[in-house]
Parts: sequence; C-alpha cells; structure tokens
Amino acid sequence: MPEIRPVKATGALNRTIPNREHHTIALAERHNHRSCLHARSLLRHHEFAFLICISAHSCVLSNTFDVDRRQLLKRLDKAWQEFRQSYAGLSDSQMLESGVTGAWSAKDILAHVTTWEAEALKNLPLILKGERPPPYSATYGGIHAFNARMTEQKRNSSLSEVLRQLEETHARLLVYIDSTPESQFTNETRFRRLRLDTYSHYPKHTEAIRKWRERRIAM
Repeated sequence: MPEIRPVKATGALNRTIPNREHHTIALAERHNHRSCLHARSLLRHHEFAFLICISAHSCVLSNTFDVDRRQLLKRLDKAWQEFRQSYAGLSDSQMLESGVTGAWSAKDILAHVTTWEAEALKNLPLILKGERPPPYSATYGGIHAFNARMTEQKRNSSLSEVLRQLEETHARLLVYIDSTPESQFTNETRFRRLRLDTYSHYPKHTEAIRKWRERRIAM
C-alpha cells in the first residue's frame, strides 16, 4: 500500500523516523501500515507532517503539500519510470516467479499497482463531487482482504494482458490528472491527499523487485 502517512514530530532536530506503525490516510480511510522508509525532519513539537515518498530513494517530510500539478506530474513520472526500470529486462518466465513480495511474482505486483490506479480513477470523481468512497473495511473486510481478492481475480491473466492494463490504466490516470481543476492540487483537499497516497505506492514495489533481483543474482 501507499507510503504517505502523517507523523507526529517530537521536536528533536534532524530526527530519523523509525520503522513502526503509523496512522495513514488511504483512500479517505485510516489504516495501519508499516513504514519501510526513513526521512529526517526539523519540526516543532507536536506538529504533524507527511512522509511523501517520491521515489524509492527520495522521500521528503513536509507539513504542507506545496506542489502544483506540473510538479506533481514531474515527480510522478520519475517514480513511474523507476518502477518500470525495476522489472525491465526480466524474461517472461522470471516475471512469473513467485517470492518477490511474499508469494507474489513481478507480474502480481504489476497487476496490484494497476488495481490501485484503477481504484483512484473510480474514487477520485466521487471525491470531486463531495462524496465519500465506500470504506474498504465494510465492502471487502479491509485493505488486505481487498488486495488478496484482486490478486486472485487477476491470477490467471496473461503477462501480456497485465502489461497492457498497466500501461493503459496509467495513461488514463495521467489524462485524468491533467483534466482536474488546478485548485484540487493547490488546496488542502481530500482529493489531494488521496492522489498523493496513491502515487507514492510505486516506490515500495520498485524496491521489492530490485531487492528480489539482487537476491537472485547472489544465489
């Protein structure tokens, strides 16, 4: 799941955020996710900030979302290209090997990323109209149950179909972002938080695929 989460600062200068459970806003709900990245902060006591993971190796801790659409698209493209590069050069058989993340293969991860971009495309229009997307806890029994169901549904999809859906869905998401009123990017809105929460999803899986490739080489 995504890697944006509110973090309460302790007032210490240049303090490293530890690996622990943080409360994150994900698709207009609150869920617990384990942080796997670090950032340094210079914040006042009890000030809340957001850990924004732009890429697998680039995170910022900020108490504001001072980024416009142009900046967002630039950062988004950087993270997306890093994600694509993580599986570039893998053979079809390698893309199907399990064990990249738990039992997931690289193909499963690509399908998973597509699932969440499709969820953004489904839910963002609702948020723009002032509506609240139905909670995953009520509809699916939680985020993990939703992920498991979607993974199982796509289990038998061919690699070529997963790759096609990945690129097609991402292209539709970019078109949607480009057509969204600028105010949704410059004001503190639920739309904006959901957008960032979704896009910062890539780095977690970029890193997982890279580490899996390193493990394979070392074997």
